[in-house]
Amino acid sequence: MNAKQFEEYIAQLYSDLGARNVAQDITLCGSQIDVYAEVPLWDGSYAKCAISCKHYKDPVGIASVREWEQFMSSLHRLNKADVGVIVSPIGFSREAKELAQIVGIKLMTVSQLQVAGADFPSYVEAVISDFNEEAVFSRKCYMPMRIIYDGRKSEIEFENALDDFIHRQNHNMFLLLGDYGAGKTTVCKHAFMHYAQEYLANKESSPAPIYISLRDYPKHLNLQSMITDRLLNEYRTRLTGFPAIKRLLREGRVLLFLDGFDEMVSRSDYSSTINNFRDIQSLLIGRAKVVLTCRTHYFKSQDELRNAYGGTELYRESVQSKYRIAFLQSFKKEEIKQYVRAVFGNGWEKYYSILKDTYNLEGIAERPILLDMITEVLPKLVNEKRQINAALLYEIYTGFWLMRDDWRTTLPAADRELFTITFAEAQYSADRSAFSWAEIEQHIRNRWRSHDDAALEKYANDIRTCSFILRIPQNDEYRFIHESFTEYFVSKYLYSAIITDLPEAYGKRRHTPEVLYFLAQHLWTDQVAERLRVWLQNSREENVICNCLALLGVWSKEIPDCKVSNMEIAMITWNGVTLQNLHFKSCEIFSFSVSSSKGKSLRIDDCTLHDIRCNQWQLLGLTFKECCLYQCQLHAISAPSVQLEDCSLGNVSFSACRFEKCNYYICEFTQTKWTCESLNGSIFEACKFKDCDDGIAEMIKSIPSTEWVQPPIYKNCNGLLPETIKMLKEHGCEIIVGRK
Repeated sequence: MNAKQFEEYIAQLYSDLGARNVAQDITLCGSQIDVYAEVPLWDGSYAKCAISCKHYKDPVGIASVREWEQFMSSLHRLNKADVGVIVSPIGFSREAKELAQIVGIKLMTVSQLQVAGADFPSYVEAVISDFNEEAVFSRKCYMPMRIIYDGRKSEIEFENALDDFIHRQNHNMFLLLGDYGAGKTTVCKHAFMHYAQEYLANKESSPAPIYISLRDYPKHLNLQSMITDRLLNEYRTRLTGFPAIKRLLREGRVLLFLDGFDEMVSRSDYSSTINNFRDIQSLLIGRAKVVLTCRTHYFKSQDELRNAYGGTELYRESVQSKYRIAFLQSFKKEEIKQYVRAVFGNGWEKYYSILKDTYNLEGIAERPILLDMITEVLPKLVNEKRQINAALLYEIYTGFWLMRDDWRTTLPAADRELFTITFAEAQYSADRSAFSWAEIEQHIRNRWRSHDDAALEKYANDIRTCSFILRIPQNDEYRFIHESFTEYFVSKYLYSAIITDLPEAYGKRRHTPEVLYFLAQHLWTDQVAERLRVWLQNSREENVICNCLALLGVWSKEIPDCKVSNMEIAMITWNGVTLQNLHFKSCEIFSFSVSSSKGKSLRIDDCTLHDIRCNQWQLLGLTFKECCLYQCQLHAISAPSVQLEDCSLGNVSFSACRFEKCNYYICEFTQTKWTCESLNGSIFEACKFKDCDDGIAEMIKSIPSTEWVQPPIYKNCNGLLPETIKMLKEHGCEIIVGRK
């Protein structure tokens, strides 16, 4: 910039400040003046300013001040000027400043003149005060967050990435994407306060931050009115006008945060989306720095994001290198722990233990807004002595989420929740965790068949941006924000199915333990219990039977009288259940786990049992007939009068069991092991033993001599080695061969 260009720049600065009659190189009282301007005063009048532009490489000295003061004396007498100003890009010597103060000459650096049109310090201090009242900052529990740049894999801290962006000359926009509740607003506010402190400490060299919540401007974006309204009307900032703000942006003197682009305007109005981006694009000139946040799934795909911003219409107006796209990352476990410690102080361990031990709570706490809600809700629930379970917490969270967005959606919260429940169930029934946007749209069309395209597009926007579905930018797949939300919504669907008597909802697939876990935490009533019992006794659907058995096992802990035949019974866990008169016939039973349970009259006929695990089970009246058991483990089973007839046992392990007065008739034992507490009164008749000698030896050693009140009898058994038979006899067992 040469001297002439410097004068033109100063003249433009005064014009941006609202000065009138700005002129260059005019003659007053026979002398040339670099710039003349009439500057507005706060009372509505104007001050006539004669401005000397000193485009020096060194600070302006005392001689220049003395010369300008002498000239200004003549202008004052003739009422040609009110104020004499000297502008320097470098600054002024100490002597020049002292003399200027005495003689009334105003000295201005370019930096001071650039920000003269706005009282940013008062605005910045007021916003800092507002932000500091928010819980995350007042409680000092803000956690630094990480981002990943588009197309990269490595994570970096957001603060470092933003600082790098600010100091790079070739980037104008930082586009920060994240799902709902990911922390976009919080990191922006924290960054604002950081740069605000830098600005207040060094106003001439640090940019002044401006924060605009776009949620407050839901209609078409008008940058001029939006920013001036924020500064002038809300914070009473001294501001000459929007041109001054735009110039400061261009010169890198302002850092603009525009938070929540997705919360401004309906996504269905694509022309408004383009216009809004174009208005923001108009700011990306010179050294402008703009941080824009938006939900990741506001755009249907990554291509649409690029098209909306840099394609077709807008590409001609921008260069893609002028902005950066970054994705905000979730909290990690250690960060969650630090946050809980920061919130609760000395009592943090109690609450962290609840968070960590409640199913999947730590998983959803990776999202800052959910972690904040968890720490907000837990103390209240603990104080009220309410039973804290996952279903209750998810109900609170989902209710908060739905109501939070209710102000800006076409669909009410109840409709969005019902859609989410039915869509989650459809994906779950198909055993799919990822899906495309086309599938979501089809579900929307199916649900609201009678509605026109305009309404459906609005509903699609609501579902995409205000539900629990998120887009994965790397592959444009959609998923629920966490698998546990799918499980929770499916449990709500299944609970409703019980109330409305829809057993077909239980016939689509075998429900996962996680879904049953959530379902069992819904309200248990006599109506629910009776409905499940009726289904169990009357249904012939295999999935319905299995799901009812599994659900009753974790919900009511009571298995009613029923007969199950010709089915595959799998992946069921019973803990602490009571059963009676349960009959399995011609079934394949596998991956079945029973613990701490009791029952009577359990009959199993013509069944194959595989991978059965029983622990601490008290049974009275257990009968196996024509069954095959293999790879089963039975521990601490107390079952007097067990009857096994024509059964085959392979690689079955009995440990710490009490089998008294049991009959084993025409059974085949292969690699079977016993470490029993008692076999008193048991009879093995016409049984075959293969590779069981070591197991029998272990059994003999494991039973205390005091327990051999009525040692077992072996009738017409074969397959035992002579030394095993000898050992049995030595321990009082009766070996009967050749007679009935």
